[in-house]
Amino acid sequence: MTVYEIHKNRLKIKLSDTEVLALFGSYTKLFEMKKETKILISLLLKDILAKRNKGFKNGKISADLKVIKNFGCEIYIFCSEEPKSQAAVFEFKSFENLIGGIKVLKETEIESSLYKYNDCYYLIADNGISDFPINDFYSFRTESYVFLEKVKEYGKMIIKENAVKLLAETFN
Repeated sequence: MTVYEIHKNRLKIKLSDTEVLALFGSYTKLFEMKKETKILISLLLKDILAKRNKGFKNGKISADLKVIKNFGCEIYIFCSEEPKSQAAVFEFKSFENLIGGIKVLKETEIESSLYKYNDCYYLIADNGISDFPINDFYSFRTESYVFLEKVKEYGKMIIKENAVKLLAETFN
């Protein structure tokens, strides 16, 4: 097991295939997430957090689990006291929906980047974008720091900076 400190209030725990099988017995238990599995994960997190006593003392702790059968799993944990993300993440199911949303935003000056992850497009933009009527185009919106970091780590970066401006100029 390897523990990475992403930020003072965020950790990533990586378990290898062997460690997953030793702890849970099978991947099926992780996928089904029954009560006994939740208890094992809670005990694991409690043990790790007891050894790292900074940043996790107060507030609610949340976890996001990513399981890849035969390769292990990753657990992202964070304390709810962390400041809210300064960016919003928008999921577009298709490139056509993305371009439709971009056309509404074409006159805006916002910091933005574009990723592709799990066959969807993710526009990461500063929170000022929420004032614009693009809800008809995106399928999911979040300001979760954990989700933002997951997209950045596992997604393929398509446009690093000024994604809205570049796409609006290209597809106008």
